[in-house]
Amino acid sequence: MTGCKTLLNATISHLQKFCSTLPFWLVTCSQQAWPSEETLSEANLQAAFVYNFTQFITWPDTQANTTFPLCILGSKDEAKIFFNQLNGKTANHQVIEVIYLSSVLSITSLHGCQLVFQLEDFPKVFTQPLAQGVVLVSYNPLQGTKNICIALQLNRERKLRFSINPTAVAVAGVVISSQLQKLAIEWQEVEQP
Repeated sequence: MTGCKTLLNATISHLQKFCSTLPFWLVTCSQQAWPSEETLSEANLQAAFVYNFTQFITWPDTQANTTFPLCILGSKDEAKIFFNQLNGKTANHQVIEVIYLSSVLSITSLHGCQLVFQLEDFPKVFTQPLAQGVVLVSYNPLQGTKNICIALQLNRERKLRFSINPTAVAVAGVVISSQLQKLAIEWQEVEQP
């Protein structure tokens, strides 16, 4: 009887884990027909990952705001197709507003953002401490960059993976769910592809 109970508890635990991540993978793996499938599928996955990150992060003191500013730095036309689809969805009980940032920006221009997704070269502004409540997610970042909360990387096998920097998360003052932390690779494993 104890063996059956242990097996049942293990099965329930696995089902709960599967069900809690199912929305993440459904959005991530959704297929759409687009002209440049290889490039756009990567952009589609980037947008899906970023959106799902917003679902597993809790920001401090955002109840007064009705919009969730999701700022994108370095978005190409292909990526904009997918990121624009996030407009109007919800994150942190707020309506997402996608904002495209100029590559020439200052630290004060980031104060209105709750999450910044960085696709292009790392601007010098990101070497300065970011305001509390601003989460920086970077695509294929260079090693040693301290302000990145989440590094999204395309590895040698061309699979997207992510890691979480606990120090930057603490500075940002946000809480990342244990579910997202379980799916992340170790921060020390972050490397250039």
